[in-house]
Amino acid sequence: MMAAGLVFGAGRLTLLAMSLAGRVHPVLRYAPLLACVAAAVGTVAASYLANPHSASWLIAIYLTLGLFLATLRRVKESPTLRAFALYLAMLNQYLLIVWYLHVSVPYPSEAAREPEVRALSRWLSFTTFYVLAAELHFTLHFAEVRWRPAWLVGALSWIVSTFFFLTNLEGVFYESLHWMTFTWVPRMEGLYVPFFYFIITVSTFNMLLTVVQIFRLPSRQRRLQLFYYSLGSIPFWL
Repeated sequence: MMAAGLVFGAGRLTLLAMSLAGRVHPVLRYAPLLACVAAAVGTVAASYLANPHSASWLIAIYLTLGLFLATLRRVKESPTLRAFALYLAMLNQYLLIVWYLHVSVPYPSEAAREPEVRALSRWLSFTTFYVLAAELHFTLHFAEVRWRPAWLVGALSWIVSTFFFLTNLEGVFYESLHWMTFTWVPRMEGLYVPFFYFIITVSTFNMLLTVVQIFRLPSRQRRLQLFYYSLGSIPFWL
């Protein structure tokens, strides 16, 4: 993403200089966008060569980032859009750490690479712990939930996420990683075990809340939106 940003910036400066000189061809107006697309395709190809399973995660990063930037332009319109932008920001960071754990193949050996991957993933995981809390926060707005206990659960999820976030900063969240077929995963030990159950609990509550609101909201359009939203949440929950 940094490479794409540098290419985009260089393209904009080039176009500005040519524009001042009065020599810009209409086709060249799209040069920054084409350069970004080329950089994205190139990085996806490189990611695929490193590990074929990592390419889909990088594509998801670019799509989420684009959706976040588009949503960011409208965040002043409603609390729901602000909650959606927050969720996308957290989700993008989560996808980044997952992609990194896929693309960091254990070379020359798992034992030699594990300390480096564990150290860097620790600092890349800042917002990863808040993904589910942000998703639940968005669901509460999007599903127009008025039930106060549900909002209390949402606030509690932020507090618990902060606890795991702080333990990760202290380096005690998990003890080690191991390579499992095509990605690094934390061993099921230490605080990662209660965090795993926390993930299951919050994601299940989020889905149940969505299903309940499908039958309660008066707006047919919003009910259909919630129905498709719940369908899209099933793969993430699994």
